[in-house]
Amino acid sequence: MTIPARMLLVVMATWLGACVEHPDFLDSQKVKAWENTCEGEAPVCLDSCGAAAPIADATCSDTAWTCARGIRDDLCCDPVARPDRCDTWSSSCSASEPCPGGYTCVHSRTHPVPADHGVCRFGDLAIPASLAQCNTAGITSAALLARLDTGPVKVMGVVNVTMTCEDRRCTAAAPCCQACAGAYMIDLVDETHAEHLTVPIRTESLACAGTNCGYTCSPLQPGRSYLVWGLFMPDTSAIAPGTIYYSGHCEP
Repeated sequence: MTIPARMLLVVMATWLGACVEHPDFLDSQKVKAWENTCEGEAPVCLDSCGAAAPIADATCSDTAWTCARGIRDDLCCDPVARPDRCDTWSSSCSASEPCPGGYTCVHSRTHPVPADHGVCRFGDLAIPASLAQCNTAGITSAALLARLDTGPVKVMGVVNVTMTCEDRRCTAAAPCCQACAGAYMIDLVDETHAEHLTVPIRTESLACAGTNCGYTCSPLQPGRSYLVWGLFMPDTSAIAPGTIYYSGHCEP
């Protein structure tokens, strides 16, 4: 398969960390209709989210409850009681500056796998230590994967790559003139229905790179069978049920 040089640059930039958002990343940008009405009892105002004592009641201004000082209590994030009030993304995080309650520290917005430093994402996305082991305990079947919500998974299958190269005519003097890039896929077997399920694996950096004469891949090698664990994110708009964001692997 060949693609124009400009398109290849876009593909390579994407895998090198350009800002390509998963659809779920846009949740925090949605307009919250409940912010724009003065129905019901007036919410209280707090100096800051988490403050125990209210400082005043909100007043209705232009069909919206507002606080002359502080913030409305009902707009504060509560991961348990009001998860819909919580933005998908929060502040940066590190060992010395952990995420607030209800958030997980992940590598980045484009690779939301738990990490020691990065950015805070809403939800408990921790990968259990028991899952990140080189054994078959806790493996998610192909049939179950298609019905999962966002969460940690471990799968076993044969890894392959899909390579794309520049649409450039090479010459005898420069036979390897086409730059190529590749992305991982893992082939899972649904033994119950005797079917195969192919699922993309997204790594933090470009999976494979090279030329039309050859390429190298890291950390997985095409054609080998692996146990792979990471974070699964469903995608109902794609042919595959979702994407596995790579965290670790071993050869069974």
